[in-house]
Amino acid sequence: MTNTDESVTDESTESTESVEQTETESESTEEIEQPDPNAGAHKALVAERTARKAAEKELKALRDANALKDKPAEEQALEQARIEARAEATEKANKRLIGAELKAAATGKVKNPALALKLIDTSGIDVDDDGEVDSDALNQAIAALLVDYPELAADGGSRFGGGADQGAKGKTSKPAQLSEQDIKSMTPEQIGAARAAGQLNTLLGIK
Repeated sequence: MTNTDESVTDESTESTESVEQTETESESTEEIEQPDPNAGAHKALVAERTARKAAEKELKALRDANALKDKPAEEQALEQARIEARAEATEKANKRLIGAELKAAATGKVKNPALALKLIDTSGIDVDDDGEVDSDALNQAIAALLVDYPELAADGGSRFGGGADQGAKGKTSKPAQLSEQDIKSMTPEQIGAARAAGQLNTLLGIK
């Protein structure tokens, strides 16, 4: 083989290796999870639904008050008590229904549906006159939750963030872990603090 042939062969080999390296780097880049481009939209929709529901509730209260203004004081008081009792009963029933539907919708999407129920603000989720829960609102609420708590994602979201015990190497002590029973009596703020302290790692599937 001549020197010219050897030179051409070397250049061909280097070119092939370069292409393979570029393809490998490209595949590696594609494997990196990209943030959800709709994350902001999910949270904005949940906030909008919550505000709209609050406004509708306030408007109904004003209408009820206006309907009673020309009646005797005793009748106003009695009717107002009835309105409040009906509203309270309806709210409790709707809350139970929303909780059941939310848990069902979260199954398969969230590692711990019970924890999701504690963290999601359901005030923006509507129940219509036929007792049907707004499925779009449910899905938006779950999506918004996973924006704030990606480690709750059932498809392995824990790789996006670790617990507080994943800090400096050499620290062997781990924070006491909370159970599902523990979080039942906690507020969302307390749960958030426990999460930051690494006390929910077991529930979230974080090693």
